[in-house]
Formats: sequence, structure tokens, C-alpha cells
Amino acid sequence: MIPLLSGGLYERKNNLESQNEKLRNNLQDVFEENVKLTGSARITENDINRIIFGKNEFGAESVIDGKSELQDLFEFISRVRELKTTDFSGKFEIEKEGLERLIHSVEEEIENYVFSEGYDTDFINDNPRRGDGDVKNKEYLKLEYNLIKNVWFSVSIYAKKAYDGEYDGKLTLNLMMDLIEDHLPLGFYAKYVNNIRTQCALSSYLTKGESDISSDRLNAFILGLKEFVGRDEQHKRLYENTIKQVKAYAEARQIKIKGDIYPKDFYNDNVMAYHLVKMIVRNLGFDILHFSPLDGKIFVATKTEIKSGQATFIRHHFRNLESWIRRLSMQEGDMILTDSYSHHDYEAFMSELGEAQLLDLLNKFQQLIDMDGDITIQRIKNLFGENHWIFKKIVNGKVQGYWDLNNPKFINNLQIFNMRKDDLNTLNKIYSKESLIIEAFIKEYYSEKVGTSQSSLYYRFFESKRTLTFEKIMNSGLERINAHHNNQKIINYLGSLP
Repeated sequence: MIPLLSGGLYERKNNLESQNEKLRNNLQDVFEENVKLTGSARITENDINRIIFGKNEFGAESVIDGKSELQDLFEFISRVRELKTTDFSGKFEIEKEGLERLIHSVEEEIENYVFSEGYDTDFINDNPRRGDGDVKNKEYLKLEYNLIKNVWFSVSIYAKKAYDGEYDGKLTLNLMMDLIEDHLPLGFYAKYVNNIRTQCALSSYLTKGESDISSDRLNAFILGLKEFVGRDEQHKRLYENTIKQVKAYAEARQIKIKGDIYPKDFYNDNVMAYHLVKMIVRNLGFDILHFSPLDGKIFVATKTEIKSGQATFIRHHFRNLESWIRRLSMQEGDMILTDSYSHHDYEAFMSELGEAQLLDLLNKFQQLIDMDGDITIQRIKNLFGENHWIFKKIVNGKVQGYWDLNNPKFINNLQIFNMRKDDLNTLNKIYSKESLIIEAFIKEYYSEKVGTSQSSLYYRFFESKRTLTFEKIMNSGLERINAHHNNQKIINYLGSLP
């Protein structure tokens, strides 16, 4: 077993210059801030070793000494992640919330250390580049670092059970990939091995930082983790969450992976056009959970802009079904339009109650649109009720809810809502055809050219298709959606959604 804390960890010096000393002191502070002491003035090095490893001494160098390999630090994080409140006994006590803070803070301190100038092993390239020659800063590689860390953790958990601790303290990044590859389907493995012959080692995505993690390796992560799910029911949720993190990384870096189980037409331009305009008009172009108008830039963000932090649009499937099943739907009634920054908030509603709450929110939002006259704060309270879950409030010291009715930003957004509501009502009086109503609304609010591409939702999906009318593009998208949902397999999977 590798010792992780030693070498006079808690000697306080007047001038702590090195990042290594800073990390040691910060880790001590983290433990002292979250662990209750019943009979000691402070936590010692031996105390922390005993809590984490069950031992006092190891007779070897500390890995937090500027000479550590990255997997050694991952091992330390994994030991902390696996702690339970019952591991703190005798003169130490910790509550569940304190343990959660402890785990988060330890990971944060080690991440800061790894990305600091004091990390002498130089596991993270100071000036990573991408194919376009664009030089990034060191922080750019945090996506790669966190994904590799979380995959490593899942593999280490699986290895402890499947290999009876054989790899404890020895799981290098190369061994991690070996274990994943051992669990790949044969057909995929043959193609995978051939494809990665000319690719860099996994560690090079951090040390050299010259490319994103390849789709081959991301697919390998997903397929290997899926195999773990089938063999280790106890940690099923952990592996499934790591698969989600792999897919989130692929989305953030704009990498297409086979693990993406959306229907083949989900990314068809005409299908996207149909979804976007239908959901925009349905909710007046608002993100309903945050009561804020969607920025036109999200519909035309380029790959470069997205990599630089620009949000993009997300068609969120909110039904309470297994993720691969709910994403089979291409009906806009099963989706809510949001952006990549806000998307994670919707993930919290992946339950029977969560689906009911979002359906209720959609219904009440539509009632606001259908009301005569301007909507006021009081009319919102009358419709939703004073204590509706959507309203922001503090409960037991924690902020809950999303709509802050007293916030000037909310009040400003309410003015935008009323303006768009009036315009839509006017369009409904002028036109009898739905496609004309939708086109006029989109032209009004999403035709201004924005971003480096100087494009707009209207231009990208409609105006640039010079040979097709707005209505024909919508009909084409709808035809593909209907054909997909007339497939008997899709009908069997989705059943009859409300």
C-alpha cells in the first residue's frame, strides 16, 4: 500500500513557499474544519493516516512530495471518497454533510495542486494546443483531468472487487486502460486496437495536451463501464454516472461517439429546425425553469466558440424513463429547450416527481401565455400558489427553487415575456396557418445575426436553405419524426406517454 501523508505534514513554518507544503497544510485544514475532535487539540498526521488507511506508519516516502505520479494522488482521493462516517471513531466524529464537504474539499485541493506550478512531475502541460494551432492555458485541460480521474476511480473500485485488491496502490493509467480493454466486446476491440495504434498514450492527453481524448477511447470507456455494470450490481450507479461524465465530456469537446444513443435523425437539420421553432413558440423562447429568454447565440455557436465557453442549445428529454429509452423520443412534447449551462439543473428532475413537476410547470407556463392582459407578479402567485416549488426561498439555511419574484432581473424578464406574449397573440389574429405564425415569431426574435459566424437561428435553419420554404422545412422535419415514431420497436419502448 502506498503511504500518502508523511514527512512532517503538520510542521508549520513562517515562510511556506512550496506548493507541496501548501497542500499539506491545506489538507490538514480541511480535516480540522470538518472533523469534530472530542479529546484532542488538533488532528495529527497519524490520525489522518489511521482514518484513511487504518495504519499509523508506512516506512516510505510521501507521495505528496513533488515526485508523485498522478495515479498516486488519485489513490489518495479514492481512499477519501470511500470514507464513511463510521470510519471516524474514538476522539473523532463527522456528520454526513461534513464528510461530503471533506471529500469535495480534498479533491479541490489536490486539483489545485496538480494544476499549480509546484507540481514538479509536470503531469499537466502548461501550454496545450489543438489542431488549429490555438494555444490554451493549463486550465483548459481540467476537462481531461477530471474525466480521467473519474474513470480511474470507477476502474479502481471494480478492480478491488473483481481482482481481490491485486491492483491496490498499483493502478497506473496504462493498467487502467488494460483493464477496460479486457472488458470490451470482441467485435469492437478489434477495430479499437487497430484505430489506436497511431494514437498517443492516455497520459499524453495531459502531458502533451495536443488533442482531445479520441472517440475510440471514449467509446472504450463507455463499453468497458457498461460491462462493469453487468458484473458489479453493487456499484452500478457509480459506473452509470461515470458513463454520463464520458458523454458530457464528448459533448463539451464536440466529439461524436457511438455511446450517443439518440435516433439517427435527431441531429438532422430539418428535425432540429422543427424542434427548435416549435418549442420556442410554445414557451415564447424562454427557459421555463429559470424564467429567462434563450440567447440567440446558442443556436449558432461554432465549435471554436463552444470550446471557448459559449453555451449551445440542448433539447432536454425530461420523461422519467431510462436515459437510453427517453432519448428515443423525437416528439417535442417530451422535451424542454434549454442551454448547455442550465441543462444540469434539469437533470435534478429525473424522477417520477420531477417529471410531474416539469409537466405542471409547462402547463402553468402555457396558462400564463393564454391569459388576457399583462402578467404581473401577483397573477403569477395567484396561479401557482404562494408556496409553489418553483419560487426561490430559503429552507433550513439552503436556497431552494428558481424564480426570484423580487429580483430586478426576473421583473425585467417578465416585461420581455409580456411583450412576446402580446406579439404572439397579435400573430394569431393575423395568420390562420401555424407555419406562418411560427415563422413570423422566429423572424422577430431569432433572426438577428450574432456570434463570430454572424448567423441566426432563422438564417441557419431556414433562410440559408434557399430552395425550401419555411413550411417545407418544418414538414420535412415532422415527416422524419413521424416515421421514427411509427416504428414498432420505438412504440414498444416508449409506450403511451402522457
